[in-house]
Amino acid sequence: MHSDYQLPVFLMRLAAWSRIINFVSNEDGATTVDWVVLTAAAMLGCFAVTLVLDDGTRNIGDNVSDNLDLVAEHVVDGSTDGLSK
Repeated sequence: MHSDYQLPVFLMRLAAWSRIINFVSNEDGATTVDWVVLTAAAMLGCFAVTLVLDDGTRNIGDNVSDNLDLVAEHVVDGSTDGLSK
């Protein structure tokens, strides 16, 4: 009776190990994992470029805004002092 109990436990452990080995060696989901990793890397790259370019474009926008304000002031005053041709 004791040996009858040991056999099913051994078979259950063998089946569990078989499923684990099958899961680890199965490559059906590998493409999905690769796609997720590559997409995340591309998104991080885009985010990094955005951070680098943000200050430069913000400074250019501020300069354009300041120059437009200056031109608008001179148009209202009718003077051309301080404006380059």
